[in-house]
Parts: sequence; structure tokens; C-alpha cells
Amino acid sequence: MEEDPLALEAVETTERALKPLLDALEEAVSSSTVGGTTTTTTNNNLPTIRAIVDKVLSHPDIFFGYNQIREGLMKVVAVVEDRMLSTLDLFSYGTYDMYTNAQPNTYLSLNEKQIMKLRQLTFITSVQTACEDGISHLPYDTIQKTLSVSNQREMEQIILSCVFARAVNGLLCQKSNQFLIVDVPPCISRDISLDILPRLIQQYGLLKDRLTTSLSGLEKAHKEVTDSMHASTTYWEKLQKKKAELEKQKQEKQKQQQGHPIFRKTSGGGGGGGFGGIFGGGGGDGGGHRSGSSSWAEPPQLAGGGGGAGLNQSSAPRPMNKRSRGGLGGQVPDSLKRF
Repeated sequence: MEEDPLALEAVETTERALKPLLDALEEAVSSSTVGGTTTTTTNNNLPTIRAIVDKVLSHPDIFFGYNQIREGLMKVVAVVEDRMLSTLDLFSYGTYDMYTNAQPNTYLSLNEKQIMKLRQLTFITSVQTACEDGISHLPYDTIQKTLSVSNQREMEQIILSCVFARAVNGLLCQKSNQFLIVDVPPCISRDISLDILPRLIQQYGLLKDRLTTSLSGLEKAHKEVTDSMHASTTYWEKLQKKKAELEKQKQEKQKQQQGHPIFRKTSGGGGGGGFGGIFGGGGGDGGGHRSGSSSWAEPPQLAGGGGGAGLNQSSAPRPMNKRSRGGLGGQVPDSLKRF
């Protein structure tokens, strides 16, 4: 997963703020080795050590690294108050309700800035827990109760201070009265207690199982998509091939039709319908029979019809009447009307 540049910026800011304090602590606690024995002295700098701790607890840019201060103080555990170590543990992985519910003298007395910092750290823990449980939002009522604040405005100020410090990623939704976790990673990481390492190992094991299952599902889905794409490609290739064959057959059929005698262009005549072929009609420009051109006699009443202007027996042209177009020419005797 790609690292969030804003989260990296918050980590770098914390490390820059923490480094000079760690250097000052090393100067306040000096050690020397004589004859194989290491002697640690504080150079009467206990007030300096306390001042460094107070500054670490109230620094606005520090959200982790309290355990490093604690490790430095463990070198002079004989002269450092237990309350100081416990307070550093509280800021490492504790919450505000642990401070309010603790017995007297368990922790150092915190000032206003330190209480604000502890509430910020508590809110970060709430976001971490919500993400572990698969929750993408936190109701205002739950946050307000966790931070032990009396009003919504004070709660929103704490949340916004975490957002502006890049310690958490999310949005305030006043319409639904919720804090929406909208980015990954959801928040900066706090110090880890050794007591929760077994739980973290278990969670990482579950995460490994989920990732393995997801990978198997992705491989199966990838195979299905690949097979589907191959089948689709094969189908379209067959379809294009079939289309090309049909187009080729169509062209061959058109060539055959163009060479067939029926489809050749011929000079046709006129009407040629009815009895024009016998009684003077004929197709195209064909005329009627002349006398003597046939072995049988033509009734004198019939004249040419059909496509041309038929000629009578005397070969003299006759006027074309309305029925001389493609049908019987002239007048038809009653004896022939039955046809």
C-alpha cells in the first residue's frame, strides 16, 4: 500500500520535535564506566529532566515517542519518580479515562495543554479501534463521552486539532453528528505496549488469512475475466469471418445474375397483350397481319392493337382508339367476347 504523504509529514514533524528533547535528556543523564562498572549520574539535573518531560507531554507536534523518553529515564530510575514513568506510559498508549479514573498520585498532575494532548491521543485511539472493528464513522455522542467534554464545540475543537496536525484523516459531519473516516491510513500510529503484542500478532495472522483468501478470489476472478475476454474475441472473429463469407457469396451471386440471359438487357416492344399477337397486336413494334400473309382469313372487323398500330387487310392505317394499347384492337365481335 502506498504511504500517505500527509501521514509521513506528521511522523517527520513528531520526530523533529522529539529529537532535541532526547538530546537534552542525554545531556541531563550522563553515564561513565570505571573498572567495568557503569555509573549513571544526573548531575543534579532532576529539575531539568522534569522540565523536559513536561515539555514532551504538552508539545503540540508530538504524538508518539514517549516510550523513548521513558527508556532514557530508566537509566536513572533510582531518582526518577514512578509517577513520571507512569505518566509517560499513559501518553504512550493510555486514554483520558485512565487518567481520570486512576488513584491519586498515580500520574503527574497535568496542566491544560497536557490534558488537551491526552484527549487528542485518546481520539486517535478511538479511530484506530473503529478501523479494527470495521467501522468507518464515530458518532458525536460516543466521542464526547470518550473525551469527557461537556459540549459539542469543545469536542469539535479537539477533533479539528488532530485533523489539522495530520494525526487523523476524516471529516466532521454536523448533519449526521458523526466523524467520518475517509482516508487510509486513518490516523497516525501511537506507541505500542508490550502487553498487546500477542493481540497484534493474532490480528496480523487474521490479516494474513484475509489477504490469502482475497488473493485466491482475485486470481479466480482474473481467470474468469480472461476466459470471458477470450470467448468474446473468438465469437467476434467467427462473426467477422461469417460476415466476410456472406459478402463473398453475395458478390458471386450478383455476378451470376448479371451473366444470366434473363437478366440481359433486350429491346422489348409495346403492349403485346390480349390477342395482339394474332389479330394484329404483337409486341414492341410488331404490326398486324397483312392479307395474304397467313393461310387463314382475318375478320374484317379486326384491326391492329397491342403495342403497334396494326394494319387491316387493305394495309391502310386506321385511327387508334382507346383500346389499342396492349389489348384487343378495334371492336371485338360478340362471338369472340367469350374469350
